[in-house]
Amino acid sequence: MRPSRTGPRLKSARRRRDVRSKGGSASLGKPSPPRSPTRFWPQHSPFTCGPAALGNVLQQIARHRPPDVTAEEIQIWRESTALVCPGSHPLGLALAAVRRGSSAVVQISGPRPWLWRHILSEHAGPEALRIYRAAEQRLRQECTERGIRVRSYREGPSRAGSSAGLLLVDARSVGAPHSDPHWVGLVSRGRDLQVFDPLRRSPYRSGRSLDDWKKRAGFQGSKVWIALLPLRG
Repeated sequence: MRPSRTGPRLKSARRRRDVRSKGGSASLGKPSPPRSPTRFWPQHSPFTCGPAALGNVLQQIARHRPPDVTAEEIQIWRESTALVCPGSHPLGLALAAVRRGSSAVVQISGPRPWLWRHILSEHAGPEALRIYRAAEQRLRQECTERGIRVRSYREGPSRAGSSAGLLLVDARSVGAPHSDPHWVGLVSRGRDLQVFDPLRRSPYRSGRSLDDWKKRAGFQGSKVWIALLPLRG
C-alpha cells in the first residue's frame, strides 16, 4: 500500500476550492457584495409620488435597487422638480429614469389649469410662472440632448412598445380622499398588470388592462404617460 499523499499542498488546494464553492473570490477569498433586495417604495412625503413610483418600476425593469430608498426618492425629486411646483415634472422624471438605466418616451397632452392655479395661488405673481417656464425649458433642452422623445398622448399601446411606465391619474380614482394629481407605476407582463401606487404599502394586480388604464387616466384634462424600457446592451 502506497503512503497517503495528503500534505500541506493538498490541504491548501482544498481550502482554495472551498472558498470558490462558497461564492467567494478565488484570489481574495472575499464574498461578492449582496445586491439590495426588491422592495416596495411608498412615498415618504405628499409631493414625492412620482419619484416613488419611478423607483418601483425601475426595480422591475432596470434592477435599480439603491440601499437607501428614502434618500434616493428625495434625490429623484430634486432632479425632477420644476422649482415652484412641489411635485415632479414629467420631463424631469424621464431624465431621472434615463440616468438610472432606462430609456424613456414622454406622451403628454391637454391643458394644465390646475398647475397654473397652484403656482399663482401659492407663489402670488407672474414671476413664479416665469421661473416655472424657465425650469421647464431647461428640462426640455436636456431631454433633447439625451434623445428623450416627447410626443402627443396616445390612449392605445405606446409606439415604443413599452409595457411599463408612469401614469398621471387623479388620486381620488385610486382611493385617495382628495382630488390631486398623482403618479402611479404600471408594469404589464402578458395579462398580468401590476400597479405600484405609492399611497399604498404594497403593489397589487389589476383586473384592467394597461390600455384601459391609459384611457381612463389623467387629471383635469391633462394626460401623461412616461413609457419606460431597459437600455439595451
